[in-house]
Amino acid sequence: MSEKNTETKKTSVKPLITAGSVIAVILLLFVIAAVALSGEGIAKGISVEGKSVSGMSVKSATTFIDEKISKEVPEGNVKVTFGGNDYDIAFVDVIMGFDAAKTAQIAYDMGRDGNLISNTFNKIGFLIKGVDLPLEPIVNEEYVGQFINTICETLEKVKTDDYYFMEGDKLKLVFGTSGDYIDTESFREQLDNLMRSGKSGEIILEAVPADPKPFDVNEIYENIAKEPSNTYYEEIDGKKYIKYASNGYDFDKSKLKKAIEENKGVNESFYFLPTVIKPEKTELDETGLFTEVLAKYTSKITDQNKNRLTNVHLAASKINGAIINPGDVFAYLKYVEPINVEGGYKTAKVYSNGKIEEDIGGGVCQVSSALYSAVLNANLEIVKRYAHSLTVGYVPLGQDATVSSGEGDFRFRNNTNEPIKVVADSDNAGVYITILGKKLDPSITVEIENVTTQTFVPEVIVTEDATLKPGEEVVDYAGKTGYVVQTYKHIYKNGELVETV
Repeated sequence: MSEKNTETKKTSVKPLITAGSVIAVILLLFVIAAVALSGEGIAKGISVEGKSVSGMSVKSATTFIDEKISKEVPEGNVKVTFGGNDYDIAFVDVIMGFDAAKTAQIAYDMGRDGNLISNTFNKIGFLIKGVDLPLEPIVNEEYVGQFINTICETLEKVKTDDYYFMEGDKLKLVFGTSGDYIDTESFREQLDNLMRSGKSGEIILEAVPADPKPFDVNEIYENIAKEPSNTYYEEIDGKKYIKYASNGYDFDKSKLKKAIEENKGVNESFYFLPTVIKPEKTELDETGLFTEVLAKYTSKITDQNKNRLTNVHLAASKINGAIINPGDVFAYLKYVEPINVEGGYKTAKVYSNGKIEEDIGGGVCQVSSALYSAVLNANLEIVKRYAHSLTVGYVPLGQDATVSSGEGDFRFRNNTNEPIKVVADSDNAGVYITILGKKLDPSITVEIENVTTQTFVPEVIVTEDATLKPGEEVVDYAGKTGYVVQTYKHIYKNGELVETV
């Protein structure tokens, strides 16, 4: 019997799918997912207070939130514990409402603040799990700031950091002090989170001892050293602005570091003199500027008291030539202060608590009142204005603007699209104000009307005075008639009344 010889032939089969092809497929799927989930609107799966805002633009989401999502300020409060004392912050005191625009922007930014890979993974997560955002509260910053100040006032020794600032062309450096501080950033973060949740909660604060943050020479150089800039004129978004020249500064960082070391522990503060670099062009080319008269006003001077005239002329000269860019606010006191002897002012009659007295600066208010009347006629925005405690004779009733050092200021905003210029002059007969610029709408004219609605005749008040002889009377103060006046600004377009303010 013969034996049959057989041979088995083995062949290798190459895998049809390689690691490279798997990666390629994954990348392809990832790209498809990225394209599918990309878009100009808010990512899919995102909602606000349970209502979807997916696919919306920031503007449309803002409108949607404003109109469709309402939320009452919660009645809860936050208990803050510090130094063995408890403080309560009611939500109604700290939440002024809810910010639809900010909420919409947060929703829009989700899935856009990273790279392509992280953004796509995030968007896939939003789509699968969904994200519901709370409405962003509008915080009463003044209330929170006052609360933090109240807490800080209980510290025995408050830590202050080293700080610096330019005083003219000199760099002033002030050393801080060691002490305690409160981590206000952490407090604000915890408070914000509780406000978003709308649930009452507790925040425990602790005083942290620390040394002052020392001067950083590199930071100081970065903030102070700069090239000089020339005066120039530019247009931004249809509005024209004057940019004024400023000095440039430079200094040797090693010299500043040495000065800091030499003064530390010796002085509370010291000055360092950088090299001042002057700009090449400081004069303003007014070609094409201040081409139109927005308003003119004359206030007659009847009181020829020499000191009062001096004050009027001085105040008018100080505001003469003032230039206000679009959107900027003119503050009268910024120009005329200090109202004291050092500032060149004299003693004259002033109104004080309903009486006429002698004090420094009498007459300054005639210039502010004339300016106020011109600003009304120029249809500029009044930001701050106060009436006198008594009537004045140099402007119509209802058109005066008193000022006093501090917050008793007269302020207005340039609400036009070009810089405006105040031209102020005076002589012994009057104060003359002209406001130059370019009208927003040449067809608009303004008419001021003052309507007296009530008149108050002063009463006679008799008080006993033992120093006087029997039957003798002395007038301590002669009263003045008072009025309630309503001032109206009638706005006309092409001669037709369109608005009364």
